[in-house]
Amino acid sequence: MFKRMMIASEMTMDSFEIFDKVENLKVLGTEECLLLQCVNRADLNIDVASYMQKITAENLEKQKNILVDQGFQVETKVLAGNSKKEINRITIDEKINLIVSGAAKHTILGESLFGGVAYELMYHAIRPLLLIRTSGEEKDETPKLLDHVLYATDFSDNARAAYAYVKEIIRCGVKKITLMHVLDKDVINPYLLDQAENFKRIDQERLEELKEELLALGDIDISIELPLGSPTGEILKTIDQKGVSLVVMGSQGRGFLEQVFLGSVSHNIARHANVSVLLIPANRESF
Repeated sequence: MFKRMMIASEMTMDSFEIFDKVENLKVLGTEECLLLQCVNRADLNIDVASYMQKITAENLEKQKNILVDQGFQVETKVLAGNSKKEINRITIDEKINLIVSGAAKHTILGESLFGGVAYELMYHAIRPLLLIRTSGEEKDETPKLLDHVLYATDFSDNARAAYAYVKEIIRCGVKKITLMHVLDKDVINPYLLDQAENFKRIDQERLEELKEELLALGDIDISIELPLGSPTGEILKTIDQKGVSLVVMGSQGRGFLEQVFLGSVSHNIARHANVSVLLIPANRESF
């Protein structure tokens, strides 16, 4: 499914935290890894260049050794800066199937906890992007990445593209899936309130069809969630209440405009969810 991945790593305190979950990707057929160390251009100043080269080399070697011990074939590369163009070009040139990056949860303190590579990739990646949630804290036990997958859909074309990946995930052995669609109260209220039950019936039928199709793939525990409310808020609540370990979504929805998509539900979930998020991009090859 994702034979060749690229890990876009940074020189941060929690950059090693993602590797516990990366090992779970072997279930999805991941065998090869391009370990891309992203270095701030400011750190390449002649006065600090030799020191940074030493630290970068040590960091790369440690991360590479972890991945090799996990059974991956690993290549390394250093990228100066967080250029979306360069990362996308490398993705194509190296025939990457999946981009992986650590991403700290966004908080009310500001964007500083969700910046750098993860921020660039979330808005511009042209391949599926796995944002692995990092906390900067040591935990005795964390759920495996694929223990419980939540597929959130708005029935858009991009959501259908993400659904194809859900089917592949199930074929790889994942056993617990939640299918979710949120009836957006801001769209329904107040003028379409009398149609709410009809909308719910239609969307329930759509989700049931998806469920039956997935059940045909194997012995799977599948549940359906169809709440009325704010899409972002309801998805976040379901993640916490149901013990979700990974969210799969299209990276844009029905209201997508290429130049204005900063507030989409998928990007809000990527910012605020306590768990990792797999974003499936639309057909966005140009960069």
